[in-house]
Amino acid sequence: MKNFFKEHGELLGFALLLALLPLVCCVVHCGLQGYSLLDVYLPSGEWNDELFYFKQVEGILEFGYPYGYFGFNESHAEKLSFAAWSPVLVIPWVIWGLIFGWNLLSPIWCNIFLMSTAIFLFVVFAKPKKQQMIVLSVLYCLFPMFTRYILSGMPEIICFSVVIVFYGLAVSYLKEEPTKSKLIWLFVLAACMTLMRPYLLLMMFLPALFWIQRSRKWWSI
Repeated sequence: MKNFFKEHGELLGFALLLALLPLVCCVVHCGLQGYSLLDVYLPSGEWNDELFYFKQVEGILEFGYPYGYFGFNESHAEKLSFAAWSPVLVIPWVIWGLIFGWNLLSPIWCNIFLMSTAIFLFVVFAKPKKQQMIVLSVLYCLFPMFTRYILSGMPEIICFSVVIVFYGLAVSYLKEEPTKSKLIWLFVLAACMTLMRPYLLLMMFLPALFWIQRSRKWWSI
Protein backbone atom coordinates (compact mmCIF):
# COMPACT_ATOMS: atom_id res chain seq x y z
CA MET A 1 0.00 0.00 0.00
CA LYS A 2 2.85 2.37 0.87
CA ASN A 3 4.51 1.65 -2.49
CA PHE A 4 1.21 2.26 -4.26
CA PHE A 5 0.84 5.75 -2.81
CA LYS A 6 4.51 6.47 -3.45
CA GLU A 7 4.11 5.50 -7.09
CA HIS A 8 0.69 7.05 -7.74
CA GLY A 9 0.48 9.71 -5.01
CA GLU A 10 1.05 12.65 -7.35
CA LEU A 11 -1.56 11.40 -9.82
CA LEU A 12 -4.13 10.86 -7.06
CA GLY A 13 -3.38 14.34 -5.72
CA PHE A 14 -4.06 15.93 -9.09
CA ALA A 15 -7.16 13.77 -9.51
CA LEU A 16 -8.54 15.01 -6.18
CA LEU A 17 -7.67 18.59 -7.08
CA LEU A 18 -9.48 18.40 -10.41
CA ALA A 19 -12.41 16.69 -8.71
CA LEU A 20 -13.04 19.96 -6.86
CA LEU A 21 -13.71 21.79 -10.13
CA PRO A 22 -17.49 21.13 -10.25
CA LEU A 23 -17.99 22.48 -6.73
CA VAL A 24 -15.76 25.51 -7.34
CA CYS A 25 -17.51 26.33 -10.62
CA CYS A 26 -20.92 26.04 -8.97
CA VAL A 27 -19.92 28.34 -6.11
CA VAL A 28 -18.43 30.90 -8.51
CA HIS A 29 -21.45 30.70 -10.83
CA CYS A 30 -23.82 31.39 -7.95
CA GLY A 31 -21.59 34.09 -6.45
CA LEU A 32 -21.44 36.01 -9.73
CA GLN A 33 -25.24 36.18 -9.66
CA GLY A 34 -25.38 37.34 -6.06
CA TYR A 35 -26.53 34.22 -4.23
CA SER A 36 -25.03 31.14 -2.60
CA LEU A 37 -25.20 27.49 -3.59
CA LEU A 38 -27.71 26.89 -0.81
CA ASP A 39 -30.05 29.48 -2.33
CA VAL A 40 -30.66 27.48 -5.52
CA TYR A 41 -34.40 26.78 -5.78
CA LEU A 42 -35.54 24.20 -8.33
CA PRO A 43 -39.16 25.40 -8.67
CA SER A 44 -37.87 28.69 -10.10
CA GLY A 45 -35.67 26.93 -12.67
CA GLU A 46 -35.76 27.74 -16.37
CA TRP A 47 -36.61 24.18 -17.48
CA ASN A 48 -40.05 22.77 -16.70
CA ASP A 49 -38.67 19.20 -16.72
CA GLU A 50 -36.80 19.83 -13.48
CA LEU A 51 -39.76 19.39 -11.13
CA PHE A 52 -41.02 16.51 -13.26
CA TYR A 53 -37.84 14.52 -12.60
CA PHE A 54 -37.82 15.62 -8.95
CA LYS A 55 -41.38 14.35 -8.39
CA GLN A 56 -40.60 11.18 -10.31
CA VAL A 57 -37.75 10.33 -7.92
CA GLU A 58 -39.88 11.39 -4.97
CA GLY A 59 -42.56 8.92 -6.08
CA ILE A 60 -40.02 6.11 -6.44
CA LEU A 61 -38.64 6.76 -2.96
CA GLU A 62 -42.10 7.01 -1.40
CA PHE A 63 -44.05 4.32 -3.25
CA GLY A 64 -41.47 2.29 -5.20
CA TYR A 65 -42.56 3.72 -8.56
CA PRO A 66 -43.61 7.08 -10.03
CA TYR A 67 -47.01 7.99 -8.65
CA GLY A 68 -48.16 10.16 -11.51
CA TYR A 69 -46.51 12.78 -13.68
CA PHE A 70 -47.33 15.47 -16.20
CA GLY A 71 -45.96 14.33 -19.52
CA PHE A 72 -43.93 16.29 -22.04
CA ASN A 73 -47.10 16.92 -24.05
CA GLU A 74 -48.98 18.09 -20.92
CA SER A 75 -50.88 14.81 -20.74
CA HIS A 76 -52.74 13.74 -17.60
CA ALA A 77 -50.97 12.04 -14.72
CA GLU A 78 -50.18 8.34 -15.07
CA LYS A 79 -48.99 5.82 -12.50
CA LEU A 80 -46.25 3.25 -13.08
CA SER A 81 -44.80 5.27 -15.96
CA PHE A 82 -41.32 6.65 -16.47
CA ALA A 83 -42.42 8.82 -19.40
CA ALA A 84 -40.03 8.90 -22.35
CA TRP A 85 -37.01 7.46 -20.51
CA SER A 86 -36.09 4.36 -18.56
CA PRO A 87 -35.72 4.24 -14.75
CA VAL A 88 -31.98 3.68 -15.20
CA LEU A 89 -31.64 7.41 -15.87
CA VAL A 90 -32.55 8.39 -12.30
CA ILE A 91 -31.07 5.45 -10.35
CA PRO A 92 -28.14 7.55 -8.95
CA TRP A 93 -30.64 10.09 -7.60
CA VAL A 94 -32.76 7.32 -6.09
CA ILE A 95 -29.71 5.85 -4.34
CA TRP A 96 -28.74 9.33 -3.10
CA GLY A 97 -32.27 9.87 -1.80
CA LEU A 98 -32.28 6.53 0.01
CA ILE A 99 -29.00 7.38 1.77
CA PHE A 100 -29.29 11.12 2.42
CA GLY A 101 -32.98 11.86 1.99
CA TRP A 102 -34.67 13.76 -0.83
CA ASN A 103 -35.21 17.52 -0.86
CA LEU A 104 -34.94 20.33 -3.40
CA LEU A 105 -31.14 20.52 -3.05
CA SER A 106 -30.59 16.75 -3.27
CA PRO A 107 -30.26 16.59 -7.09
CA ILE A 108 -27.67 19.36 -7.02
CA TRP A 109 -25.50 17.76 -4.33
CA CYS A 110 -25.76 14.42 -6.11
CA ASN A 111 -24.83 16.05 -9.43
CA ILE A 112 -21.74 17.64 -7.88
CA PHE A 113 -20.72 14.30 -6.37
CA LEU A 114 -21.25 12.43 -9.65
CA MET A 115 -19.31 14.93 -11.77
CA SER A 116 -16.47 15.11 -9.22
CA THR A 117 -16.26 11.31 -9.10
CA ALA A 118 -16.29 11.11 -12.90
CA ILE A 119 -13.44 13.64 -13.20
CA PHE A 120 -11.44 11.82 -10.52
CA LEU A 121 -11.84 8.46 -12.29
CA PHE A 122 -11.03 10.00 -15.67
CA VAL A 123 -7.69 11.31 -14.37
CA VAL A 124 -6.89 7.99 -12.68
CA PHE A 125 -7.74 6.00 -15.82
CA ALA A 126 -6.38 8.31 -18.55
CA LYS A 127 -3.35 9.55 -16.57
CA PRO A 128 -3.04 12.88 -18.45
CA LYS A 129 0.15 14.91 -18.18
CA LYS A 130 0.23 18.08 -16.07
CA GLN A 131 -0.12 20.33 -19.12
CA GLN A 132 -3.08 18.26 -20.32
CA MET A 133 -4.75 18.51 -16.91
CA ILE A 134 -4.40 22.28 -16.98
CA VAL A 135 -5.94 22.42 -20.45
CA LEU A 136 -8.78 20.11 -19.38
CA SER A 137 -9.45 22.29 -16.31
CA VAL A 138 -9.57 25.46 -18.40
CA LEU A 139 -11.85 23.85 -20.98
CA TYR A 140 -14.18 22.61 -18.24
CA CYS A 141 -14.44 26.09 -16.73
CA LEU A 142 -15.09 27.60 -20.17
CA PHE A 143 -18.06 25.32 -20.78
CA PRO A 144 -20.77 26.79 -18.53
CA MET A 145 -23.43 24.21 -19.47
CA PHE A 146 -21.73 21.66 -17.22
CA THR A 147 -22.29 23.99 -14.26
CA ARG A 148 -25.78 24.95 -15.39
CA TYR A 149 -26.88 21.33 -15.58
CA ILE A 150 -25.29 20.54 -12.21
CA LEU A 151 -27.37 23.35 -10.67
CA SER A 152 -30.60 21.88 -12.00
CA GLY A 153 -33.01 19.02 -11.56
CA MET A 154 -32.14 17.64 -14.98
CA PRO A 155 -30.45 14.20 -15.15
CA GLU A 156 -28.06 15.18 -17.95
CA ILE A 157 -25.15 15.26 -15.49
CA ILE A 158 -25.76 11.56 -14.79
CA CYS A 159 -25.24 10.87 -18.50
CA PHE A 160 -22.26 13.22 -18.74
CA SER A 161 -20.58 11.54 -15.78
CA VAL A 162 -20.86 8.07 -17.29
CA VAL A 163 -19.56 9.37 -20.63
CA ILE A 164 -16.51 10.92 -18.94
CA VAL A 165 -15.68 7.68 -17.11
CA PHE A 166 -16.27 5.73 -20.34
CA TYR A 167 -13.72 7.79 -22.27
CA GLY A 168 -11.24 7.71 -19.41
CA LEU A 169 -11.41 3.92 -19.44
CA ALA A 170 -11.12 3.89 -23.24
CA VAL A 171 -7.92 5.98 -23.06
CA SER A 172 -6.59 3.60 -20.41
CA TYR A 173 -7.37 0.64 -22.68
CA LEU A 174 -5.38 2.25 -25.52
CA LYS A 175 -2.45 3.61 -23.48
CA GLU A 176 -1.89 0.69 -21.14
CA GLU A 177 -2.41 -3.06 -21.32
CA PRO A 178 -5.72 -3.69 -23.16
CA THR A 179 -7.14 -6.11 -20.61
CA LYS A 180 -10.34 -8.07 -21.05
CA SER A 181 -11.80 -6.56 -17.85
CA LYS A 182 -11.48 -3.02 -19.23
CA LEU A 183 -13.22 -4.10 -22.43
CA ILE A 184 -16.05 -5.70 -20.46
CA TRP A 185 -16.51 -2.53 -18.40
CA LEU A 186 -16.62 -0.45 -21.58
CA PHE A 187 -19.45 -2.64 -22.86
CA VAL A 188 -21.23 -2.37 -19.48
CA LEU A 189 -20.96 1.43 -19.44
CA ALA A 190 -22.11 1.66 -23.07
CA ALA A 191 -25.11 -0.55 -22.27
CA CYS A 192 -25.91 1.61 -19.23
CA MET A 193 -25.78 4.78 -21.35
CA THR A 194 -28.02 3.16 -23.97
CA LEU A 195 -30.63 2.44 -21.29
CA MET A 196 -30.38 6.06 -20.14
CA ARG A 197 -30.70 7.61 -23.58
CA PRO A 198 -31.30 5.23 -26.53
CA TYR A 199 -29.25 7.36 -28.94
CA LEU A 200 -26.18 6.69 -26.77
CA LEU A 201 -26.16 3.23 -28.36
CA LEU A 202 -23.56 4.88 -30.61
CA MET A 203 -21.12 4.54 -27.71
CA MET A 204 -21.24 0.78 -28.22
CA PHE A 205 -19.23 1.12 -31.45
CA LEU A 206 -15.98 1.95 -29.63
CA PRO A 207 -15.76 -1.18 -27.43
CA ALA A 208 -17.05 -3.19 -30.40
CA LEU A 209 -14.11 -1.88 -32.45
CA PHE A 210 -11.71 -2.77 -29.62
CA TRP A 211 -13.24 -6.26 -29.46
CA ILE A 212 -12.82 -6.76 -33.22
CA GLN A 213 -9.18 -5.69 -33.02
CA ARG A 214 -8.66 -8.02 -30.06
CA SER A 215 -10.29 -10.93 -31.90
CA ARG A 216 -8.08 -10.42 -34.94
CA LYS A 217 -4.96 -10.53 -32.78
CA TRP A 218 -6.22 -13.71 -31.10
CA TRP A 219 -6.93 -15.44 -34.42
CA SER A 220 -3.55 -14.38 -35.85
CA ILE A 221 -1.66 -16.18 -33.07
